[in-house]
Amino acid sequence: MVLSGGGSRGAYEIGVWQALSELDVKPSIVTGTSVGALNGAVIAQGDLEQARRLWQELETSRVFDDVPLDETLSPRRKWLAALRLFSRAAATKGGVGTKALEHLLLSFLDEQAVRQSPVDFGFVTVRMNGMKPCRFWLEDIPSGRLTEHLIASCAFFPAIRPQTIDGKKYIDGGYYDNMPIRMAVDRGAERVIAVNMNAIGITRWEKEFDQYDIQTIHCYWNLGSILLFDPTSTRQNMRLGYLDTMRTFGVFDGCAFAFVKGSLSELVRRYYRDFYTHSALFGMESTGQTFLDSVALRAIEKRCLRRGMKAPSVRAYALDGMECAGELFDLDPVILYTSNHWREKLTQALSDISVPEQPEFSAKTLELLDRRVRTVFLAKRMQEAIVQQKKLNLLPIAAVLPDEFSAALYLVISKIL
Repeated sequence: MVLSGGGSRGAYEIGVWQALSELDVKPSIVTGTSVGALNGAVIAQGDLEQARRLWQELETSRVFDDVPLDETLSPRRKWLAALRLFSRAAATKGGVGTKALEHLLLSFLDEQAVRQSPVDFGFVTVRMNGMKPCRFWLEDIPSGRLTEHLIASCAFFPAIRPQTIDGKKYIDGGYYDNMPIRMAVDRGAERVIAVNMNAIGITRWEKEFDQYDIQTIHCYWNLGSILLFDPTSTRQNMRLGYLDTMRTFGVFDGCAFAFVKGSLSELVRRYYRDFYTHSALFGMESTGQTFLDSVALRAIEKRCLRRGMKAPSVRAYALDGMECAGELFDLDPVILYTSNHWREKLTQALSDISVPEQPEFSAKTLELLDRRVRTVFLAKRMQEAIVQQKKLNLLPIAAVLPDEFSAALYLVISKIL
């Protein structure tokens, strides 16, 4: 198991661990960088529930020194206040201190339990002098000094002060390798589950890795600030990590949203029946023959590929339209949906949308409308074209507004609108 860095996004990795535990997937080797190093030690220790409780209690002011943040502020104001405090500390003190984090780790981590664990644990940091990468395994660290070495891997300079160990300064391992797969394979791993939180840092992918069984777990959604620890974001990120892992292992369906296994089958069957008929009616029958056709097709295919579909297919178009609708109408990504629950939530969201009578039907005019309004308007025009069996050239709109086009097509084919 390879854990990337990502600061406060690290709750996501605890959600991944929870899902793997339920699936009875037990890593024999864990490597990590930055917060991935902290979570790696937690996983080696082996107490999932305690780890969940710890993360749910973390707040920025409890993790870092010199950040007297008002935790009651709104998320936006809290982020701005934290940015000012970190910037001031970087300019005047070389970064915020980590004594508070050290106390938390000392009260939570049982170093002896980590050392006696059957899990082989290592992590990456960088020696500041010469920016030399340092890979530490437990046997490389003197007894009683695990915590200070872990903090060295998390010292995200200049926001956080470098960690001094034996007179040498160390900074965040993400400056060299934010997802240390190399450490794991050098230690003998043949199968790797790599968790990528898409944070700042260098991720090294070597051609040699292609010969290994490497499964990457990552999130479709933005997991938020890397320096702002907040219980609400923690709960959400932990849940997203859990759902993403279950999807990766085929327990749930979906990409951005999670669906009970099999929930998409009815949707896909309907798309197979109606997709080609409707797409021909909307000007898509000659896709790939003209410049505009190819632009529209690439825009939609890009969405499908983003959702993990290797090649565009009717199944990919169906999932893309479904999830585009969910995104546009703000459905909650931490819920596990059945097909009926999904339709119910989407229908409820649609009931709040009021559409102008007859705005000019062009991509330029539609761009002036709210995204949800133009999606509903576009779906209604599609419905009219189907009823009248009148061709409606939507290629310009599909090229410029692929999300709205895909969502509207889904609403029409699925008869939700």
